[in-house]
Amino acid sequence: MEPINILFADNQFLTREGVLSSLKKAGNFKIITVETKEEFLKQLQVSAIELVIMDNTFISVNNFYTFSEIKRLKPDLKILLLTNGMSHTEITDYSNVGIYNIIAKTSNRDVLVKAIDHALKGKIYYSDDLLELLLLHNNKKMFSKNSVLTPTELGVVKEITQGLSTREISVKKQVSYHTVVSHKKNIFRKLNINTSSELIVYALKSGLIEAADYAI
Repeated sequence: MEPINILFADNQFLTREGVLSSLKKAGNFKIITVETKEEFLKQLQVSAIELVIMDNTFISVNNFYTFSEIKRLKPDLKILLLTNGMSHTEITDYSNVGIYNIIAKTSNRDVLVKAIDHALKGKIYYSDDLLELLLLHNNKKMFSKNSVLTPTELGVVKEITQGLSTREISVKKQVSYHTVVSHKKNIFRKLNINTSSELIVYALKSGLIEAADYAI
């Protein structure tokens, strides 16, 4: 089996060495490390990168714009962010540019391995401290009496939280692409949410998915 190409970007020595040590023990990975934004952008162009693991502050200036451009140019690229701390607004901003895999730098190797697995499979993953932040922020917002979903909509929610795209859901459910788009619009409107991060919170709090299945 060919190794998975990972681009690892972090200029903090202790974090970098700890993650590299964990990756070498965790799987069949080919790891390219960079310490500057210039090296990072160059490797994205010249190497067949499948997964980026990086500090969320690594790019620094115009962070969200740069991530948005990366996702636009390389829509299949998977990104896992490592963070020393993040606000609910920042999590939402990353979600809005298509980044749904974020863990704390204090996470242990098991969490890192699970996060990598979820990212490579296109599934959403947040470490438990970030999920707790989302839960606290969205608890009242998401569970009003008006936030009632139909059985069909609940099914779509479950597929989304498992990382399926709109196209994949339409094939699995044997309905048109536009039907799934309509369901998603209704779900977000009823729950008064705008991001997949908030949708995960709904699914966890409602019991639609179990924390163990989500593997936080």
